Amino acid sequence: SLNYRKMLLAVGWNEFLEHPFLGTGFGNIGFEAKKYSSLLYQSSIENTYLEILAEMGIVGLTFYLGFLCVFAKVLLSGLRESRGEPLVEPYYLALACGYCGLAVNGLFDTNLVDNLPWVLLPLLLHLRPDETVET
Repeated sequence: SLNYRKMLLAVGWNEFLEHPFLGTGFGNIGFEAKKYSSLLYQSSIENTYLEILAEMGIVGLTFYLGFLCVFAKVLLSGLRESRGEPLVEPYYLALACGYCGLAVNGLFDTNLVDNLPWVLLPLLLHLRPDETVET
């Protein structure tokens, strides 16, 4: 319910305020939530960004956002370079759409432990068009 989510978000924010620089530790937000209410039984707070902030502090969120920025730069570069490449461009477009969805989904769910997005990341580097091959 909406009230339950509000309680989870409040837990995340309060834990961040208690441990702003390094957080409570990765995976500890579920344990910390039980301090606030016995009704809170989840191991995540349903917001990737706030969960990183609560569990890993400003340091962790800075690294995560930096990683996303580097990823976005590589993705945009790949989209530009693959324009007109029929064997590569559709994959870049699909990955771009998927990761935009993942970023938005992070506002409403915790997706750090989902393996598929992180496994697909190396594809971005491998899919770059090879300029030495004539097509």
